[in-house]
Amino acid sequence: MERVLALNNNQENRAVYVGKEPQLAYTIYPDMMPKKSRDDLVAEVLPKVYSWQAPDSLTPNLRPLWAYRCKQTETRNVSCMAWNKLNPDILAVAYGQFTFGQQGTGLVLCWSVKNQLHPDRIYEVPKDVLTLDFSKLHPSILACGLYDGTIHVYNIHQNKSEPIFSCSEHTTKHTGPVWQVSFVSTFNKDTMETEEMLVSVASDGMVNKWAMLKGFEKTELMSLKKSNKRMPKGPQQTLHTTIAHAAKRSEKAGLLHKYTKGFCFDFEHDSNANVYLVGTGEGYIHKCSCSYNEQYLETYVAHTGPVYRVLWSPFNRRVFMTCSGDWTVRFWDTENCQPFESLSPSMKAVIDIAWSPVHPT
Repeated sequence: MERVLALNNNQENRAVYVGKEPQLAYTIYPDMMPKKSRDDLVAEVLPKVYSWQAPDSLTPNLRPLWAYRCKQTETRNVSCMAWNKLNPDILAVAYGQFTFGQQGTGLVLCWSVKNQLHPDRIYEVPKDVLTLDFSKLHPSILACGLYDGTIHVYNIHQNKSEPIFSCSEHTTKHTGPVWQVSFVSTFNKDTMETEEMLVSVASDGMVNKWAMLKGFEKTELMSLKKSNKRMPKGPQQTLHTTIAHAAKRSEKAGLLHKYTKGFCFDFEHDSNANVYLVGTGEGYIHKCSCSYNEQYLETYVAHTGPVYRVLWSPFNRRVFMTCSGDWTVRFWDTENCQPFESLSPSMKAVIDIAWSPVHPT
């Protein structure tokens, strides 16, 4: 009944969302067609759809269609979102805290465009969820990274709250917050088939690969050792130097002192992807290979603050971009250790970036 009510109340907005003409809104679900003539429907729906007017401004504007909210999401922060790679009507949302000392229980909800009143799946976890990603090869598989270093894998086709895989054991999980998990497609030359691996990076300085064929097995791809290269001078250097010194004083002695925090990574856009980039808390970008984990292929002295996102260009295999807590977005060529373009959108940390899937620049 909830879904029926949601469909009735949001037909015109759903039509806009899927790119249909407003007068064809009810053709999305023919069984929901009201007993009205087509002319009556057009006269009723069109004014609602086109009644919204963008503000008189040259700045870009977005039209709100609907909001996902329920009792479980009250007072919680949204920490990550991921669209299903086969069904664009399914959205997974992670809820969690990023601030140390404010963590509580985590929550993952799977929402459907067909029902904005209640999530289709609810997964409650013991710690805050920071990142998640859907598998492309198996679209029902959802991986989640937690603040305590645990990784959970769920099958959303199953109406079960328990994960199908978990690395909750202290001997296998990360020892720091997991900042990114991602399914990466690879090509197996022996079987001549496309396969997939789950990759994670965390504050413990480890980049790990997870296999789900026989249990949940971990393979270490790279340990992010601290670099001796010096950071470039910049307008925010004093601020981030102070932060870096404070972080150093707070670090414990021993193995933790050898590694730097990993925040993000991205693999080459290739079915035979073997090379990837990793962004660290020191502000460096490391170019690495899955075939060699002893040292970096290249190190880019990128930013004076933590690197929050690194992305290869979908059009040029030599170009990638980064964003950081030093307020900048920078563009790189793998053949040059200096950025060829740097932008500073505002005097705030740049948390995320994205390439246009249509326009290369």
